[in-house]
Amino acid sequence: SEQEATQLMDAPSVLKHRTLHPATISCLVGLLYCCGLRIGEALRLDLADFDRAAGTLLVRHGKFGKQRRIPLHPSARQALLDYLAQRKIHSRIDPHTPLFASTEGKPLIYSSVHRLFGRLLQITGIAQRRGPVRPHDLRHSFASTVLRRAAKDHADLYAILPKLATVMGHVSFSSTQIYLHADPVLLARAGNAFRQSFFDTVNR
Repeated sequence: SEQEATQLMDAPSVLKHRTLHPATISCLVGLLYCCGLRIGEALRLDLADFDRAAGTLLVRHGKFGKQRRIPLHPSARQALLDYLAQRKIHSRIDPHTPLFASTEGKPLIYSSVHRLFGRLLQITGIAQRRGPVRPHDLRHSFASTVLRRAAKDHADLYAILPKLATVMGHVSFSSTQIYLHADPVLLARAGNAFRQSFFDTVNR
């Protein structure tokens, strides 16, 4: 849930880690949740991949070698700017510097992030409520949140799916449709909207 995602972003402040700054983990978790990135994509981001002026992220190493540019919500853009300011990472630093790195400047590796994520789940109590949760599950939460908000606004879910597929870097449109089938309420709303559109077209 959005509340649990917020708890995960706040939890690093109480962690004591020798080589990882709390702001780094907090920002990484937030980016996974609000952008739908794969964990590997996020860990391979360089400083140059964040366009501060345009408020976009360039994913150069997506699945199957695909590149994509992700527009950031203004709040996500500001969170990244605040993170860089807190870590004293400015535009004059080597643009190939990892966006998320240890206090020693080394790129983060998945195994370390996975272990730390497990600690965050314990601290927040999410592990006890949800059972096993992976960093990759934040990507699923992103997709479900986008679709739930769209449904709440009575938007055309099938019109949103192609845009969501592009942002998430899905090669096949069917990969994105899975998120509708995972939520019976969303699937029902999408089906009703499709039927209404079909009958409106037939009756014209």
